[in-house]
Amino acid sequence: MPRKAKGKGGKPRRKRSWLWLLVKLGIVFAVLIAAYGVYLDQKIRSRIDGKVWELPAAVYGRMVNLEPDMQISKNEMVRLLNATQYRQVSAMTRPGEYTVQANSIEMIRRPFDFPDSKEGQVRARLTFDGDHLETIENMDNNRQFGFFRLDPRLITMAAVAERRAAPVREAQRLPRSAGGYPAGDRRPPLL
Repeated sequence: MPRKAKGKGGKPRRKRSWLWLLVKLGIVFAVLIAAYGVYLDQKIRSRIDGKVWELPAAVYGRMVNLEPDMQISKNEMVRLLNATQYRQVSAMTRPGEYTVQANSIEMIRRPFDFPDSKEGQVRARLTFDGDHLETIENMDNNRQFGFFRLDPRLITMAAVAERRAAPVREAQRLPRSAGGYPAGDRRPPLL
């Protein structure tokens, strides 16, 4: 019997089978990528929709930390108290009020939830010697404060139309200087 000639039919069939295999693998790969994309989309949406991030109801300015022997004059302290929405009165009756004497300022600090603790109202006397704060005294028990914080100024109340917003960084993760104001500057900021 005579042999059949292979002719041109053998090679194109092999090329077609490789090409067809590559097309099939490409389709499978595209389907897998699409499925993975849908999976990631659902995962991200469930995290965003499942966790409601809320903005704080109030936005506050920087806290002011006071220490004895700090370089701040009585007049600067009065400006600072006014900037943090304290009111000068002749006789203190409520938190957020202060009186000015010859070399001291008496005040009632408002209660405030600081990042590390909740502190109630405090009646304090700040005594000045020239351009520095000499002592900080608790007027209720006559003890000296080594460190005293003023509640920060209320800047605005956040009105959120939708209860979902970008995440707010935790206060512990925000950068801070040692005294709550720029390093090397022992004066609290005058707002």
